[in-house]
Amino acid sequence: MKRTHLEVSFFAMLVVLWLAVPLAGITLQVGPDKPYATPCAALTGAGAGDVIEIDAGLYKGDVCAFYADNLTIRGVNGRAHLDADGKYAQGKGIWVPKGNNTVIENIEFSGATVPDQNGAGIRQDGRDLTVRNCYFHDNENGILGGTAGSKIVIEFSEFAHNGYGDGYSHNLYISRIATLIFRFNYSHDAN
Repeated sequence: MKRTHLEVSFFAMLVVLWLAVPLAGITLQVGPDKPYATPCAALTGAGAGDVIEIDAGLYKGDVCAFYADNLTIRGVNGRAHLDADGKYAQGKGIWVPKGNNTVIENIEFSGATVPDQNGAGIRQDGRDLTVRNCYFHDNENGILGGTAGSKIVIEFSEFAHNGYGDGYSHNLYISRIATLIFRFNYSHDAN
């Protein structure tokens, strides 16, 4: 069957459009009755652009580094609580995002300790991070990070009782970035 010029042009246009539109990620669900039992099981298997929805509840000792870009990670049905419970990822803390453009919403981080005394709820190793409506408490650092050229946005979050107590660890420790936007937060009682 011979194709007309119009049919070939239409097919070529569809191929160009398909290649030009980035593929949207999928939604990975975490919780006791969900496909993933723990946040790190979903995070370490996530691909670029994925959304990870974590049911409210306590996740003890679930720590990890993850590498995908453009992740959105959020607590649903209340706030998901990550308690390090004496564990840490890569000697750095609870979550170590190594991918770029990570968004984290509605998560509680507590108990991050490491041998170097600077364990973080979030240890940002990738570029560009947005944190919203999160609670960081009783860690050696709430958030620790700084990748040259990064933009870090933190809003509507609380930082309390973080720090080892030696003056070198804090509620928030950010360095070497291009922009820090810290708005509508409550930071208090740092050690």
